[in-house]
Amino acid sequence: METQEKTLARLNLIARIDYLPAALALVKTIAASEGFTDRQLLHIETFTEEACANVIEHAFDPGEEGVFDLLLIRRPGQIVIAIEDQGLPFDHTVLESGEVGGLGLRLMRGLADEVKFFSLGRKGKRVELIKYLPRVDPASLMTADDKAVIENQDAISVEETSLRQMTQADAVALTRCVYRTYGYSYGSDYIYNPLEVREMLASGIIESFLAVTAANEVVGHLALMYHKLGAKVGESGQAIVDTRFRGRKLFEKMKLHLLDYAKNKGIYGIYSEATTAHPYSQKGNVTLGAVETGFMLGFAPESLSIKTIEATSKEMRLSGLFYYLKINEEPHRIIYVPEKHKAAILTMINRIGMNREFGEANLDTALASNTLIHSRIRPEWGHAVISVEEYGEDFVGVTKALLRQIKNQNIAAIFIDLPLGHASTPHFYAELEHMGFSFSAYVPEHEDGDVIRMQYLNNCVIDPAKICVYSSEGQALLAYIMEDLKI
Repeated sequence: METQEKTLARLNLIARIDYLPAALALVKTIAASEGFTDRQLLHIETFTEEACANVIEHAFDPGEEGVFDLLLIRRPGQIVIAIEDQGLPFDHTVLESGEVGGLGLRLMRGLADEVKFFSLGRKGKRVELIKYLPRVDPASLMTADDKAVIENQDAISVEETSLRQMTQADAVALTRCVYRTYGYSYGSDYIYNPLEVREMLASGIIESFLAVTAANEVVGHLALMYHKLGAKVGESGQAIVDTRFRGRKLFEKMKLHLLDYAKNKGIYGIYSEATTAHPYSQKGNVTLGAVETGFMLGFAPESLSIKTIEATSKEMRLSGLFYYLKINEEPHRIIYVPEKHKAAILTMINRIGMNREFGEANLDTALASNTLIHSRIRPEWGHAVISVEEYGEDFVGVTKALLRQIKNQNIAAIFIDLPLGHASTPHFYAELEHMGFSFSAYVPEHEDGDVIRMQYLNNCVIDPAKICVYSSEGQALLAYIMEDLKI
């Protein structure tokens, strides 16, 4: 599910409430060793207790002696509490009832920083409750020069800059650059914490590139992120340029540096997301030859916008424009695309130059007994991404239940990725349309194969007139997506 993780403890527990205190004491002891404050430890203890109690009370039939596993996992910048069981499916009525102490209610109160749900097929189900490691206040890392820069945002520097790959020793300097440029509004939390930055670099799931002055001050940053070690496609993101150095094409220079690195490494391609609040990052992607393949409507709150760029609307959530840039030849793949979207996706494939062939949908393709699916819920962003690993005979029921559970957490934008390498995808795409999903994006080479992304807007208002799109191709794609959404 994730890479570069270390299991700190794994307990196999009989599903009895009176065993919980000993388990919670172990959780609290281990979490305390990672530097969490007393308040954070209380949060961890509380959401662990609620999650375990939910399994004990609702996952097994009356009189059944069930068992479940409680895991403590250390990932870069995170402590993860995972609960696995092979009991009954999650009881959504507990969440929907609003009962005090219910798992959903506790999570919605923000005790966990991230929540992930996994359907494990015959192995049951898993919930992960994630707490970020304690983070320093970026303001405490500011020097006198940093503070002077913040107070004089209009100053333009003529200093020469150079490009190089980031090392762990640059973590503090990067954090200071982010704070100078964005204050506390930047969307990627980890980048504010030097310890977490160093761990992400050491894990190998992120490689970063910097623009620095002669004095080694970090004034630009661009990351190449991987879903797992050994991935042949990366995501370009965390593009940051100090306000004093804007207008000097630092983003384009860093992107070219990153692309040269990726080409030599044998990466097939790079995808990236650009906010539709302004055209600057969009223009940079188009200039480098990236192709628009979709929009993630309402994926982030307006509060994540850069502080020196005027937001499009205080009442509208931000949307993202999805790009793919081919770097090296990728494998030939047969993909099964819903008939209604074949023409649009073929246009994208031709523009990118992908080695693809359309296959014929087959409703008689054998399905597994159980669906394998997982979701990542980000309350602070107000969005969730569901990934389908394998279709099962229970796909429709599992997906409806998961959608209901996520909606009840007041998540504004919900996305789901379907594998285009499976002949049943056009059929299940139509089933999801009946639930209210619509087309979002074509994502090439995502997780060892192409996916089609769909989106569901949960009481989220989107005004296409307030979405800024740089290219004519992007504008046509937005119109296509809005038509499919029927707004």
